[in-house]
Amino acid sequence: MEENSDLDRGLRARAAAIEFAGRTTHAAVVAAAGAGNLITHPAQRVYREALAFSVLVLYFCLGFRQFSHRFTAIQIALDAGDIAAAQRELTAWKSRREPLFTAADLSADEDVRQTIEYGLLLAHRHVFGVFSWYLLLPGPVGPVVYRLADLLA
Repeated sequence: MEENSDLDRGLRARAAAIEFAGRTTHAAVVAAAGAGNLITHPAQRVYREALAFSVLVLYFCLGFRQFSHRFTAIQIALDAGDIAAAQRELTAWKSRREPLFTAADLSADEDVRQTIEYGLLLAHRHVFGVFSWYLLLPGPVGPVVYRLADLLA
């Protein structure tokens, strides 16, 4: 009886080894097939990586939030009828590039005009200019050169 249990243990061990070998072989075949696909089409992988890098650089070069929160704050203040708050916000916003600017003596219509004008200027600098240079100098070189020139100006 003891002899049968040793035989059963041996058969079970061999069966487990065969099953392990089968699963390992299957995994190796699947991995080789996947690697073969990469070896067959390396250009696809390079193009995907280049596109991902280009989109990432473009995203970091864009400056959506660098001006929109100030524009929105002025819009909310003007909608609420708080001209003084809109003028303070406009002065703080424009004084970064024009240190002598003050909106305290401007009318409400002039505040609106100045806000729209400066908002369009910054939209051009932070969004439209970046996209234009992305098209003119394809890839991430255009936006990076444009943003560096804008920062150094």
